[in-house]
Amino acid sequence: MGAEMDPTKVYMISTPHMAEGIELYLDPVVRDVQRVAGTYRAAHDQAKAAHDQQTPGWFGGEGNGHVRPAISTFLNEVVYQVGELAGDQEQLAASLQNYREALVAHIDKAVRTDLTNADRFLAIHRELDAKREW
Repeated sequence: MGAEMDPTKVYMISTPHMAEGIELYLDPVVRDVQRVAGTYRAAHDQAKAAHDQQTPGWFGGEGNGHVRPAISTFLNEVVYQVGELAGDQEQLAASLQNYREALVAHIDKAVRTDLTNADRFLAIHRELDAKREW
């Protein structure tokens, strides 16, 4: 195997296949994670509003005086935990989006590098042709 085929010596990517892979595999995951993050954020906001306003349906009656404090404690925990989930999902969505952008930038750089190298070879070809015409 020559050096041009030795994978430790050559770095190649198929930019069309990489772009297709992003579209087929990464983009749906990014969209799903963003959707889930939005769902968690909405759930957090609803639970927080219910707690802050002691919304009927979320809060029980007075009972023996222990129901409202227990519900309040429970909703505080729900608000906290769902807020953590929302934050985690938002961070994951942002991280996946950053990864996607890095892949696209990598594709763009590979294409630019190939075009630059091709231009150099074409310039050499033109120069050699010009010398042959003398």
